[in-house]
Amino acid sequence: MKLTGSLPTASSAFSDCLMTFESDIAFLEKFRGFIERFLIVGTAPTMDPLWGGSGLIRMQEAMQNPEFRALRRDINQMKGRAALVLEGLDIGSTFHQYPPPAVGGPIEKFPLFDLITDNRSHHTIDGTVFTDKLDEAIGLLRNKAAQNEAQPAALGPASPFFIVSDLNRSLEFYEQNLGFECRHKEPDDDAFFAIVGHGSAQIMLKAIGPEAPPLPNPVRHEWAAWDVFIYCADPDALVADFLTRGTVLRVPLADREDGLRGFETTDPDGYVLFFGRPTSV
Repeated sequence: MKLTGSLPTASSAFSDCLMTFESDIAFLEKFRGFIERFLIVGTAPTMDPLWGGSGLIRMQEAMQNPEFRALRRDINQMKGRAALVLEGLDIGSTFHQYPPPAVGGPIEKFPLFDLITDNRSHHTIDGTVFTDKLDEAIGLLRNKAAQNEAQPAALGPASPFFIVSDLNRSLEFYEQNLGFECRHKEPDDDAFFAIVGHGSAQIMLKAIGPEAPPLPNPVRHEWAAWDVFIYCADPDALVADFLTRGTVLRVPLADREDGLRGFETTDPDGYVLFFGRPTSV
């Protein structure tokens, strides 16, 4: 095992991994352009043949064009990230369908961007419903970017630093069991340092040697239950994904007495990761 006291390139590699306001702005602007090109009738017609009208017919005819189908594919691949960006800005991206007063019934909810390519609601939706949300997000991101430039000391996402016993074993766990990606690893010939990430969550891993073994917080004291809290907007969906990967939970998904909904798992060195969110969200 190679030892090192410092990594000259670690801080630059870490900053390169962070999501920037500029990248999110560019992404949303591209997504917005795709939506405008896709909605050739200016609206997302309902898929209900009774109410879709000529707009639905034109959209169905356009789907015969391979380029139009490719545009639909791009939108479907991008809509998840777009929804996450809006969620991070506290911009709602849910479409509510209210029943007619005379009929009554439950209010149906649809992920807004799903309706661009597959409008299962009973309403034909004007394209500005989608683009206005994106414009709002782009405006907020530009404002945040300006504030960040004006305040160079403003803080961004933070990453815990775990001392691990076997870097390769840790990387295998984070990639296969948790769906993280390895964003940096060095040196190439015999790596001892790596950065893994999933969305804006990142963890730095470093194997030092026998004289510096891993020391998870719960080992030090039972009241120190976690080593890292990772915010997750939908812990139910995340835990389902983890379980299909064979991940073993330390504490199952539940609403906790402290006002959080989430679950715990441990990595190969015993570091405890909590994934969740406030129950009030």
